Amino acid sequence: MANSLMSDVIDGYRKQVLLAAFSFKDWVYRVFAFLLTTSFILWLSVFIYVTFYYSYVPAISHIRPVHLEFKSCQESLGVCSNPTANVTLTHQRQLLQSNQPYNIIVDLELPESEANKQLGMFMVQVTLTGRNGKFIATSKRSAMLRYKSWILHFLGTVMFSPAMLLGPIMEEKQTLKVEMFSEFLEAPDNPVTNVNVEIESRWVQLYSAKLRIQAEFVGLRYFMFYWPTISATIGVSTHVVLLSFLVGYIWYRLLNPNQVA
Repeated sequence: MANSLMSDVIDGYRKQVLLAAFSFKDWVYRVFAFLLTTSFILWLSVFIYVTFYYSYVPAISHIRPVHLEFKSCQESLGVCSNPTANVTLTHQRQLLQSNQPYNIIVDLELPESEANKQLGMFMVQVTLTGRNGKFIATSKRSAMLRYKSWILHFLGTVMFSPAMLLGPIMEEKQTLKVEMFSEFLEAPDNPVTNVNVEIESRWVQLYSAKLRIQAEFVGLRYFMFYWPTISATIGVSTHVVLLSFLVGYIWYRLLNPNQVA
């Protein structure tokens, strides 16, 4: 009798231990599944947002050096032709994004020499061509050194003379930003592959030149580029909510296969 009672007690405890073990095991499985699902949803949301960002928001700018060429005079010193350069943007693939406005700018670095001051205004011409040299557009803009009175130039020289003596840290030069095209839209079937730059003066003195194609973002692109943290938080959170509803609905249908939605 005593042995039977003791056996029943042991069996009861064993059943309780097994039930607790199975309950704990089930709880661990549920927690693991929840963490795994949450991690999957979060990383998938980040991946979707990053993929959309890089496919929707193009590079903010494309910069190419402009190596100007000219003909030297045979009988005297100097330049005997207008400086020109042909800049290759791309060979076959499309560099610029369609339906995205761009500002095309030529940056000219000029010394504040007497020749440039006396030259005054000069013209800059830019011609855009596509595959096989197909003409797309051309533009002409005027440029000149910004005026400085002799007293302002004198005071600036006196103030920055210690830096000027150190070499190229401080130079007497100006960078002119000549905007050739404003809000230019590229045709999808005729992308720009080459840019021809011509300085329509053989007397202008130049240090260097650059071609800069600057994207003009508006709307959603502007928000995503200039407010990346806020836009990423909103975008990822939105995807997390949508994917959570989707995963929850799938789990509900799997756990209740006979339930009619």
